[in-house]
Amino acid sequence: MFGMGILFSNLSFAVNCDKIENLASRTEAHLIPRWGMSVISPQRVYFHSAPNDACKMKDMFIIKNDHVTAYTVYNDGQQDWVSVMYFSQRLGDTVQGWAKFNAFKKTGTMSPEQ
Repeated sequence: MFGMGILFSNLSFAVNCDKIENLASRTEAHLIPRWGMSVISPQRVYFHSAPNDACKMKDMFIIKNDHVTAYTVYNDGQQDWVSVMYFSQRLGDTVQGWAKFNAFKKTGTMSPEQ
């Protein structure tokens, strides 16, 4: 019985990435026009399914000088996150997710031709 209490107490600390994503979608700031950003971090910048370290998408990362399109910004109370899209030539498709804002620099904005 005692071991079960420990098991259940550990489960209560599990991060629910869907709930975090839902909260972020209600309070994020939209970047209009969209921002072009470039990775400045010397380390891999991992994609996350929600703006939380526990929601890291395994093996989905970009590296220094890769370029992304930024859509929204969110602050979780500890750090800023940015919702980005990256076109992966290796996958032949786009990858979307959250990444830590401080891993990027803004390179410009993207807007329709006028």
